Amino acid sequence: MLDANTHLPIKGAMVYLAESPHHTTYTDTSGNFRLKASRNFHLIYVAPGGSWPNDKTAIAQISHPKYQLYEFDAYAGGNLGDLMLKPERR
Repeated sequence: MLDANTHLPIKGAMVYLAESPHHTTYTDTSGNFRLKASRNFHLIYVAPGGSWPNDKTAIAQISHPKYQLYEFDAYAGGNLGDLMLKPERR
C-alpha cells in the first residue's frame, strides 16, 4: 500500500471484506497486509418463495483517514502488487 503521490508506504490502513464474513486486517510499516482466506458454506437451504440467498461478493475495501476509499476484488488473491491510495482532498 503506497501513497499515490509520494510512493511511500502507508501504515495503519484498514483492509476488510465489505460483506459478511467481515475479516479485517491493517497494513504494517512497509504498507503490506495479509487478508485471511474465508469460505462461505451453506448447508441445504430453501428460502420462502423459492429464492436463494444473495450471491456473496468478494469486494475488499481499504480505508485510512488521510486517503480516499479504495476497493478491489478479493478473489484476485496472491500478490496484488503496489496498490496506490490517493490522498483525501482538502
